[in-house]
Amino acid sequence: MTKKMQLTVFFVLTLCSYVNSQNFTVTTINDSPDVNLADGICADGTGSCSLRAAVMESNALTGSHTISLPAGLYTLGIPGAGEDMAVTGDLDINSDITLIGTSPISTV
Repeated sequence: MTKKMQLTVFFVLTLCSYVNSQNFTVTTINDSPDVNLADGICADGTGSCSLRAAVMESNALTGSHTISLPAGLYTLGIPGAGEDMAVTGDLDINSDITLIGTSPISTV
């Protein structure tokens, strides 16, 4: 592989990773799943972006993701066990996700 080909491959891979990286801002404290995975849009059935929906969407995409959480108490309320897609139960984080809250006291 020539140096020019190596640079081209590096650029394409870097661009693909950048394009698929998403930042999501949570807009509800409700615990609701994303309705359309891997579309790049964090949205539950009401059009809001929940923490669960943001994690699910991030897991479905490549690249790194930042999820911003406003102040609030985020309670996981969908029962379930034994699945690894964050649809029920705990939040299964399977990708490079950074969670940023307002503060340790106000974002719980």
